[in-house]
Amino acid sequence: MSAPNRPRKRPHPASGARRLAGWLSVAAVFGLTGGMAVASKTTKTSTTSTAAAQSATQSTSAASSDDESAAQRAAIANALAGNTASQSVTVTHAS
Repeated sequence: MSAPNRPRKRPHPASGARRLAGWLSVAAVFGLTGGMAVASKTTKTSTTSTAAAQSATQSTSAASSDDESAAQRAAIANALAGNTASQSVTVTHAS
């Protein structure tokens, strides 16, 4: 004899919504993590290039003549560091 057919139990109406919310939550975590990783990589690249520019400026100012004042060197360092205290920087070198 075969087992009698039982009516299939209907799933809860919110179970599909819960599954969808779970998948969207996981996707959001991966999206935010990826975005932060890209932003971090971009920040490190610009920080590295700023450090290289500062290093080049320091070696250039050390090799230049003594007529360059300390105020000009400070203005260059502030401009490279992103400080907006000095808006315009004019540096002249004797050739």
